[in-house]
Amino acid sequence: MKCFRFLLFLVTFFIFVVNGLFQSEIDLLWRFNEELTQGWDNSDFCINYPYIICDEQSHVLSLTLRSPPIENVYIPSTNIHDLLNLKIFKTAKGLQIPINFFSDISGMSVLQELQLVESIDYIPTDIGYSLKSTNISTLVIERLSTSIPESLFTQIPTLTTLVIKSVSHGYYLPNSITSPSSLVNFQVMIDNQFMSGINFNRLRKLKIIRMENSNVYFGYNDFSSFSQLEELELIGNSQNAESELPTSLYNCKSLRRLVIQNRWFRQRLPIDFSRSATLNSLELDESDLNTSITSIPECFQCDLFYWKSQGVEFKPNSLMSLDTTKKHQCLSFSLVESPKVLVGTRGGDMVLQGTSLGWDLDGGLRSTVIVPNSKIVYRIGSGVGYGLSLQLRFHRLDIGMDKLFYYAYKPPVIFEIVYQNNSNSLTIKGENFGNLPNQLVLVIGGVVVGSESIKTLDHEIIELHNNPIPYSSDLLVSFTVEVANQKISHYINTLTGTPILYGPYKELSKQGGIAVVYGDYLTYDISLIELKLGGVNCQVLSSNKTMIQFKYPKIPILGRLLYPLSLKVANYTYENGTMMQYMKCEIGAGGLTRSYCNEDGLLVCKGNWTGNECTSLPLDDLFYTSKLHSLGHSPNIFNYLYQFTLESVIEVTSTGGFVRKWNLNDLELWVSSGLDSYSMTLGDVDSHQLVTVRMQSVGNSLIKLTVVIDKYQFKEQNNTMKLVFSSNLNQDFLPESNMDMYCSLNELGNDPTRVDCDYQRTQYLDKSIYTRIPRLISIDNTWKYVNNSIGIIYPEHSDLSVSYKATTSIHIPYFQQSLTIPLEINLLKETMDISSNPLSKCYEKPLKLHPKLHKKRFLSWPIITGITVSCIVVSFTALLIASLKLYKKWKTTKFEKEQKKFEKELELQRSQNEGKDLKIIKH
Repeated sequence: MKCFRFLLFLVTFFIFVVNGLFQSEIDLLWRFNEELTQGWDNSDFCINYPYIICDEQSHVLSLTLRSPPIENVYIPSTNIHDLLNLKIFKTAKGLQIPINFFSDISGMSVLQELQLVESIDYIPTDIGYSLKSTNISTLVIERLSTSIPESLFTQIPTLTTLVIKSVSHGYYLPNSITSPSSLVNFQVMIDNQFMSGINFNRLRKLKIIRMENSNVYFGYNDFSSFSQLEELELIGNSQNAESELPTSLYNCKSLRRLVIQNRWFRQRLPIDFSRSATLNSLELDESDLNTSITSIPECFQCDLFYWKSQGVEFKPNSLMSLDTTKKHQCLSFSLVESPKVLVGTRGGDMVLQGTSLGWDLDGGLRSTVIVPNSKIVYRIGSGVGYGLSLQLRFHRLDIGMDKLFYYAYKPPVIFEIVYQNNSNSLTIKGENFGNLPNQLVLVIGGVVVGSESIKTLDHEIIELHNNPIPYSSDLLVSFTVEVANQKISHYINTLTGTPILYGPYKELSKQGGIAVVYGDYLTYDISLIELKLGGVNCQVLSSNKTMIQFKYPKIPILGRLLYPLSLKVANYTYENGTMMQYMKCEIGAGGLTRSYCNEDGLLVCKGNWTGNECTSLPLDDLFYTSKLHSLGHSPNIFNYLYQFTLESVIEVTSTGGFVRKWNLNDLELWVSSGLDSYSMTLGDVDSHQLVTVRMQSVGNSLIKLTVVIDKYQFKEQNNTMKLVFSSNLNQDFLPESNMDMYCSLNELGNDPTRVDCDYQRTQYLDKSIYTRIPRLISIDNTWKYVNNSIGIIYPEHSDLSVSYKATTSIHIPYFQQSLTIPLEINLLKETMDISSNPLSKCYEKPLKLHPKLHKKRFLSWPIITGITVSCIVVSFTALLIASLKLYKKWKTTKFEKEQKKFEKELELQRSQNEGKDLKIIKH
């Protein structure tokens, strides 16, 4: 319990002390703000930047006062030590420091820099002892009018920089100090005397400025007593009495740089720094000093004329015979040849080395002199390209020596590509991309990215508005960054396997065309794909992870059908003995009287013969009779022969899974037989927003339709679409026929007469529907191969007829824009026995009761009874059939009346409506 109370006391005491210290800072700042009229925001003193700078705990680190509206206001320094974290304190003009100022700040243990702007007329002799407890390293006094005690130099171990900018009469320095000083940098204004350098063991830099209007001879001559002095600046005043140069300067053992300015010294005898072994820089400005130099190097002579134009006059001594009124040639000028300069697109340095290069280059606008006349660095600005040049002039007005230099910017480098699938972000990080969009060519996945798609271009980064990569898994895609004809390529490879192709492959047309092969671990980037057939490059049209669509050439060698297929995807190669075969052209079953093979290996039917084996004939005198309106029922179909139906549009997943379906059953073509001709009836079609059907032509038993599918919103980008249609053939029972089997055929293959089409044929007895389906469709402005498939054929029985129906699906890949699918429907009569085709399927003729009875000579009562009952049944059946015929005749007469009425309407509108869109209604 006692421990707990003691701990609680400590915590409470600590909080009290901390809050008290913070409050004391606030109170002091309030006082400064009120008494010195600083105009600070009292709500939060730390927001008064740059006058008050605080740390993270809101303690004051730096305090800079402003001049008050009324001068000679004293700083209230009594409690200034409450700013325990204060490191920098700067006063302002019009603010006086009180006599006890230095003792008040003696407790500020972290104070590092003190700047006093207003004139100081009193410094206590023990100032060094007062400031000894601080951490002060820099003391700046703008104006001083009193003596400086020795303790300021010797008793502050942390003081390294002392600056006294201006003094007035009454100011004195001690002649010497009796103990070592910690000063490293000392700047002071003096009259005619200065201090001894003894005990200034750490002083490296000394700057002495003569007082204004000081006309007293400067007799100080003890500079050599500063044993560690490296830099000395003696700045006179044009009104000072000129004095002899102190000879002690010759004996400074560590002096490296000496600056003499503003007519402080006049020297009759030549100056001699031969004993100053460390001196490597002597700057004389407006000083009349004589030297023992009899000549100056040529590098000086080269620029005399230029210096004179800038107001700098060179005065040779009596030992020189140098004409300063003329230009001097720089015969020793030479450049060390260096290899072509290569810099980044942000710019870089070109180092020029040689002899007598000059004292500057282009006025220092883009150049930096490292070693005068020997080494100059020229800054090349930002840009792009290679094989570039620039012309530089050395010595400018004097000689004007022009030299041509060649340089180039570094080629681009790609470090990293950052993207997320299904996001609008893609960033390329690297170097040397430049910042000029018109000089950048960016290719992603073999497609050039337009400048409008670039969000940011800034040397090390390229950021796009949108991510053009369609997927991320099993991805292989190339990036090419080309900047002013210099380019770099980069790949993203997340493949989990090696590219592979799967057979079997479709046969190829001998006259060339477009084909598709399937596989795995492929890429949508066609620029990475190289496909060869028989060693000949094939043009790749499109591709994805599992498919490559390509354009192949004509058959290279007649008589040879098999050719090797090789695939290269980036650095992957797939061959594996893969072969593709060109199609053979074989005379159709109709023989040479009906067909022949042309030079491209295509089958050509003669005369009116048609079909995939030239054994079919078109229907004679097929004509368009009517268009049904929405009567809620189909036409009289008791004697129809042919029926073609667009059934549905189905969206499926990449694996074939069902997504959704659109029924299109309203478009049906019915063909019936008359006495001497055939008639076709078109089912009613109204407007619909998904599918449009255009009828292009009807005639010669050929019906051309164009199916247009508008922009469709797929559920997923990997989904595909199936357009399903059906072919239906009907046949009445023929009681007198002696056929025991009814055969049908449903087949799908490459159209031997058209390289760009497949054919689908449905045949029943001597009737067939032959539909040409495109293998190539324009999808989003790109020709792409589509896959077609057929369903099973199956019979449908009624009491009067049997019909056979087959379905076909056109598999369409993902698309964004509208697409068009042309279909050609041929209604044909077949001359070949269907049962001879091995793909045909035959069925037994359904059982049908005929009204013929066999006679028997002896009848038993059970037989007679059976005959009696049978007669009754047959009579009833005959009566029923007669009734049905009468009903059928009445129904047909009514329908023909309605049909004639609509035909009149149709004839009036046919010229206007011919070719118009036929729309399909969604159910």
